[in-house]
Amino acid sequence: MKEYNGKPLVEGLLEEIKHVYRSDNRPWVIGYSGGKDSTVVVHLVYQMLKNLRPEERHKTVYIVSSDTLVENPLIKIYLDDMLHLLDKSAKRDSLPISVNKVTPKPDTSFWANVIGRGFPTPRLNGTFRWCTDRLKIAPSGQFVENIIKEQHTEIVFILGVRKAESAARKRRRPPVYWRSFAAAAACACIFLGGITVWQRSAIPHDAVMLSDQLPETAAAETAPDEALADTAAPQTAGDAEANEGAAAQSAQDTAESSTALGVARCVQLDGVRYFESPAQIDFAAIRDPDGVIADSVAHDAFPETDGCSNSGTGYSYWITGEKSIVVEINREYLLFEAN
Repeated sequence: MKEYNGKPLVEGLLEEIKHVYRSDNRPWVIGYSGGKDSTVVVHLVYQMLKNLRPEERHKTVYIVSSDTLVENPLIKIYLDDMLHLLDKSAKRDSLPISVNKVTPKPDTSFWANVIGRGFPTPRLNGTFRWCTDRLKIAPSGQFVENIIKEQHTEIVFILGVRKAESAARKRRRPPVYWRSFAAAAACACIFLGGITVWQRSAIPHDAVMLSDQLPETAAAETAPDEALADTAAPQTAGDAEANEGAAAQSAQDTAESSTALGVARCVQLDGVRYFESPAQIDFAAIRDPDGVIADSVAHDAFPETDGCSNSGTGYSYWITGEKSIVVEINREYLLFEAN
């Protein structure tokens, strides 16, 4: 039997979560998508609260779920049902749990961006993922900011992610300082739960995780949970909302479209922009590189000149085809393809 801190796995995890909950007065916010990872975290926290004496339940746990307004109808129905059951059960058990669902503002919705601003639709290969930031993370960030303003305090943000993340997803995710928090599932899967401290002055950053090691498991490789905030450190992407005439609006929309695309790693060579592909490659540098990236722009912008990227400088690159190059970043060879 798997153990944690010398106790059976789930019992040990519940003890640690209980210790962290009682350690301060900062409210908790759990990002809940209805997927297996976030469901495990919600279950563990719910069970921990039930195990506490009523007088020990001294702070609220907010469960927040993002509705992008373009979800599969079956997924939407399932998520609504789960949120209803959570709310009903929390009231029945007298637990300090607040269940919430957030949605993007009308002017930042999927169709407003695709039809109104001309954003490209997200690709199945993982590129052009502006929708995650604008439709999921931004509404959740606003919800958290409102809590901080109302209660004049920091909050602790909890996420559920698999220990065995896909290689492409690891590359997309910005660096976060992790300490393992929680994991366990009825179907023999072990997950990590993340706790992020949101500072009043820096929404949303400063990730802090709780516990150190989680036992390995032979969990089947299922699809990663698209939990709230595909990144353990949520990011805010502001939309400039100017209404100063058709010409000004057109210029603004063009700029916002560039920002959305610029989320992906991008390199410009010979007037062509190449975007990082999630495809795995087997590349050996048997010849000298064709050049080195010598210039850089902000990570959320497009390169405008040749030999420029939005992810730093000093990277060697090899031209491998008419529409593909290989770039060496941090000793890893990554495929970039022309859009």
